[in-house]
Amino acid sequence: TAADLDGDGKEELALGTAYYWWHLINPDGSRRWQYSTLGGPGVTAVAAGDITGNGVPEVLFGGEDSFVQTVDAGGKSVWMFNTGDEITGLAVVRLEEAEPSRVFVSSLSFNVYSLDGQGKLVWRRDLGSPVRSMAVHEQGGHLAAACDNGVFYMLNPRGEVVGMFDNAGRIRDIVPTRLNGKTAFITASDNGYLRAMLVE
Repeated sequence: TAADLDGDGKEELALGTAYYWWHLINPDGSRRWQYSTLGGPGVTAVAAGDITGNGVPEVLFGGEDSFVQTVDAGGKSVWMFNTGDEITGLAVVRLEEAEPSRVFVSSLSFNVYSLDGQGKLVWRRDLGSPVRSMAVHEQGGHLAAACDNGVFYMLNPRGEVVGMFDNAGRIRDIVPTRLNGKTAFITASDNGYLRAMLVE
């Protein structure tokens, strides 16, 4: 994922790997720092954003080992959160202009989580099946999640389920978008269908 961590107007690239060392790459391609995981190897998701409210983005790595590991702009560990199983989605979204960004996580543990900037649980929603993919819309903070049983869920920023349908096939990817001025999610699934779901 790309983010401007030093405020120079240029984005750095945060990269996870299948191994124990994860990296921040400068715009010129050189390595700024490498972070040695405090858990197991293997990154499945990366996100970045100012979650602590200090004006500087943090980098978040989601791993096969079930942990969200958050590091500061200098590559130092800030906090970890255990979801109980492999992480399948990770997003940082600012819900209110006057507040730090919120962290959203999906996991094969059947759950979707919302965390604050200190790594504390805001809410958790058990969806009854391993969550395979997730997306969060930056406009309004609505969340979409797809489970291994083919069921698609839509949640509001408070973690309440506001919509669902059985896709009759595993959804591989979800993309937030706008359709005709309305908030929507596009899904792609194993059964060959692309679907558009309107939030409003």
